[in-house]
Amino acid sequence: MYGLLGLLTACKGVPAIEPLAYVVPCEAEGAAGFMLHSDSTSLTSWLQARQAVLAKPVDFQREVVLIADFGEQPNPAWSIALGDIPVRLDGSTARVEVSLKPPPAGRRVIQQLSHPCAVYRLERSAYRRIELVDGERSLASFELD
Repeated sequence: MYGLLGLLTACKGVPAIEPLAYVVPCEAEGAAGFMLHSDSTSLTSWLQARQAVLAKPVDFQREVVLIADFGEQPNPAWSIALGDIPVRLDGSTARVEVSLKPPPAGRRVIQQLSHPCAVYRLERSAYRRIELVDGERSLASFELD
């Protein structure tokens, strides 16, 4: 259900995470932002504002949806990626590693502003808090109901 990445994280006793969409047109909001959707109403509203659709449905009884949005970038070659160990559990906190990746050095790119974001499905587990991190830097944290 969660692919190889989800299987590997689940085997380590941590919640599975899976990308649902990438480069959703986040420009609808302009500024960068990180979001948690724990119900279909909030996610549907967010997707409709961007005229976007997810390829797979989300079961909110078992999953939450995280949005990683690093804001406007100088060209479309910038990307968003999960860390090598995408999810770590620390007590009641699930730490999700996500980062903005520049284009490879020397790569020729067009100069056109872009606004990438990534949408991830995260399996619900015993954690009560989710923290999005980029290395040691905290990007956002969310308390679950």
